Amino acid sequence: MKNKFLIYLVSIICICCIFQSCSTKKNTIISRNYHNLTSRYNAYFNGIESFREGIMQLENSHKDRFDIILPPFIYSNEETATSIFPQLDRAYEKGSKVITKHSIMIKGVEHNKWIDDTYLLIGMSHFYKADYLKALEAFDYIVKQFKDSPIKYQAMLWMARTYIQMENYERAQFTLDYIKENGLKKLTKKNKLSLHKTNENKRVKRNFYAVYADWYIRQGNYQPAIQLMENAISLAKKKKQKRRYVYILGQLNQKLDKLAFANHKYKWVLKMNPPYDMAFNAKMNIAQCFNPNDANESKKVKKLFLKMTKDVKNKEYLDQIYYALAQIAFKESDSTNGIDYLKLSIENSKENKAQKATSCLQLAEIYFNKRSYEDAQTYYDSTMIFLPTDHPDYEKIANKHSVLSDLVINLKTVYTEDSIQKIAKMDESQRNKVISKIIENIIIEENRKKQEELAQQQKKLQALANQQSLNSQNAGQWYFYNTNAVGAGYNEFVAKWGERKLEDNWRISNKGLTTDFSDNNETDTAQTNTLSDKKNPEIYISKLPLTEEKIEISNQKIINALYALGTIYKEGLEDNKKSIASYEELIDRFPENKYKLNVYYLLYRLYKEEKNVRKSDYYKNIILDKYPDTDYANIIRNPDYDASKNSVDKTILNIYDETYSNYKNGNFDNVIDNSKNIISKYPNSKYISHFKYLLFASQFAKNKDTVSLKAELNQLINLPITDNNIRKASNELLTLLENKAEITKYEKQNKKENEDTITGRIYFISDKSIHFAIMVFNAIDINVENVKNSLSDFNSTYFSLDNLSISNIFLDDKRQMFTVINFNNKESALKYFNALKQKWDFLQNIETNDYHIFVISSDNYKTFYKRKNIEEHFFFFEKNYLK
Repeated sequence: MKNKFLIYLVSIICICCIFQSCSTKKNTIISRNYHNLTSRYNAYFNGIESFREGIMQLENSHKDRFDIILPPFIYSNEETATSIFPQLDRAYEKGSKVITKHSIMIKGVEHNKWIDDTYLLIGMSHFYKADYLKALEAFDYIVKQFKDSPIKYQAMLWMARTYIQMENYERAQFTLDYIKENGLKKLTKKNKLSLHKTNENKRVKRNFYAVYADWYIRQGNYQPAIQLMENAISLAKKKKQKRRYVYILGQLNQKLDKLAFANHKYKWVLKMNPPYDMAFNAKMNIAQCFNPNDANESKKVKKLFLKMTKDVKNKEYLDQIYYALAQIAFKESDSTNGIDYLKLSIENSKENKAQKATSCLQLAEIYFNKRSYEDAQTYYDSTMIFLPTDHPDYEKIANKHSVLSDLVINLKTVYTEDSIQKIAKMDESQRNKVISKIIENIIIEENRKKQEELAQQQKKLQALANQQSLNSQNAGQWYFYNTNAVGAGYNEFVAKWGERKLEDNWRISNKGLTTDFSDNNETDTAQTNTLSDKKNPEIYISKLPLTEEKIEISNQKIINALYALGTIYKEGLEDNKKSIASYEELIDRFPENKYKLNVYYLLYRLYKEEKNVRKSDYYKNIILDKYPDTDYANIIRNPDYDASKNSVDKTILNIYDETYSNYKNGNFDNVIDNSKNIISKYPNSKYISHFKYLLFASQFAKNKDTVSLKAELNQLINLPITDNNIRKASNELLTLLENKAEITKYEKQNKKENEDTITGRIYFISDKSIHFAIMVFNAIDINVENVKNSLSDFNSTYFSLDNLSISNIFLDDKRQMFTVINFNNKESALKYFNALKQKWDFLQNIETNDYHIFVISSDNYKTFYKRKNIEEHFFFFEKNYLK
């Protein structure tokens, strides 16, 4: 009995000694081995497995865009990161557990060899959550704390990746160059490292060249990227990654017109059993990398593509096939077939918006270069519907589209007014025949559309019958969570309306060309309804200029449009010949038009640029003989006159800035004084119209004299020196004055703007303060427990590390408010807000659409709860948080 007790006592003492020796405060063999073993095969193992699971999910859901150079690595962004938050949060949580429980940090030295890997895991988790600042913190800690460990270079490579994602290319280059000069040499040496560390070092070398190539590719510098990708390919271990690198290398060579090299790389890709989309695009690129001077090769390629168009498997790729055929045609200088194939590409592009944008853009550029501006505008209009906002030339393309839209509007004005004047000059019988023919064509078109709609309706009914069995499987889901129902609805929408951007007036596909046959000044509802009947002959008769007064109005529209066309051709399109043609048509048709002096000078300058001395002198002499005292004459006689005038103009502009600021602030007396002073002192200044507009508007704001304002605006509109923007603003204001209902609406809008200004004083921007997420529901529509449980599930799944809590109270007797707290700042609150919108299916038990979601600072929360005005705060939220 005594022996048993003694054995038990000794066992207890031994166990205590072992546990004591496993303390993280002591660096012993037992302690190191215990914590190394426990770290690796417990928390770290679970963390790295969760991380890998998230990355695999990201890569499986990723869809490559083959119309641009593929990125070497598949990263998440703020949109896609949300879907893998649960896995990344678990990885972070397990990593934190390793550090908290198993770190043996003694005198600033870490003795657990898995702690550096754990920090790397935490940094990578932040990186894939698109939380780049926190990622940099983790990587920087590794670099500073583990200076002598090879993992330092792994962390530095991730730092470079992070800087590239942040578009901080200078810091990325500095980091990559440091690794190149220091890290690669050390990693090449044979060190006494564990198998794990040796594998990590190999991974640094394998990834370094691809990361550096990515740095060059992001900045459009393709030549240096080629050698780096060659190195990356030689070191790539996994077939999938190597195949991707080879495809990128093919794209880089193709970009630099090294077509033989590109061809070789794409054929190499095909030998590596690529997925269908990559194989298809590789074949497409092979076909485009042929030698256009080799007629036989060209013939083979075209035959291959045309054969591909008949393959059912390629139905969704027809737009790309026809695009490739177009490129072949252009290489062979066959622009006719090239244009036809581009049109087929657009026609067959159903879901690939990137390809549709590419085809539309190329066709728009072709017509633009041919100076066929109306056709160009049509395709630029389509381009803008599908072009992603992150396209490198988005702003340039948008500006060109805007210029062409203005051009087409004015061309249409001239054509329309000329047409109706021509009809007006006919005798009554001829006129009636023309109108009858127009109505007959409308009826024919209506019948055609009805037949099309009937055929479409039959297709929809058939599709609906096929869909019912699938939808029955999702019977309990809300419409927007039922992918089959959403897909059917989307197809029905596209069938009826085509592709549309989500914006105002989405029903109108070409807003630049939209015309309204009714008079813009007529707003009476009953009258509008009558005039909207396009089969009523009275519509057309009522709009014809059958009186001298109406003819004059029509002529003024033509004059304004021709002048605008000349300006657009010159300033917007740099097409001197068409600008000259517009201005000369204006002078020929309307010799005494209000722009004539300005037009004479512009024609003098245009012909001078075109080196046509005879015509340039012709218009110069008109100005000098008939308008000797004008600025134009002075500029012609004295080239330095313009420089001295510019000095005066600069002074006037400074005064205008001050005057306009007073106008915005409601200091109308100062505006009136400044405007009168400039008008009397510089009566010939080109900025006079600006001051006159401010003067008239300020006088109206003070005395509300509508009659005087209308007379003054008409006078301003008809002044030859009036700026186009001022003329446009004056016309808009005059339209408002013509209709009392519109004035009321205008006043309400001003009142709303004043209220918005007041709102800005009620709520204050505080980006770094504590924030809450707010959800407000109609109380009778929801089950409170359902909402709380759904939110709790959402928070634990996607924001498990943020220690969020939920509370709910009645905002008033009809509305229930749920508050999620606390977020450290505006940025973290917005991340939650965006994730909640993306994952709204967590609240699928809530059967209501009557709700508001927003985030609010703790300072503004008190004001909001006191005022209880959701619309008031939501305006502030949209303006300052969602801009």
